[in-house]
Amino acid sequence: MPSAEHFRSWKADIDFAWDQPMKERGYPTGLRVPGLHSYFIGQGGTWWRRLGSYSIQSIERDTAVPLGTTGDLVVTGHAPRVIYGERVASAS
Repeated sequence: MPSAEHFRSWKADIDFAWDQPMKERGYPTGLRVPGLHSYFIGQGGTWWRRLGSYSIQSIERDTAVPLGTTGDLVVTGHAPRVIYGERVASAS
């Protein structure tokens, strides 16, 4: 663990050298991620995740979907801590 003085740059290095590339590999653009639940609405949009202990957080930008809604998202982008997606109709 780095000193308090170097923590911010150390965290940025981890985010951009490891976290974001791993999300890009595990959740490539165009991948359909099924079975998500909306759990938070903020200024940036609706946040989605699967039920589980440490599931990926997905953001559907510029939306306000009622909390508890279920849906599938297609990955459209990546950031160190989240993936971005657009909701698609469920195949039932």
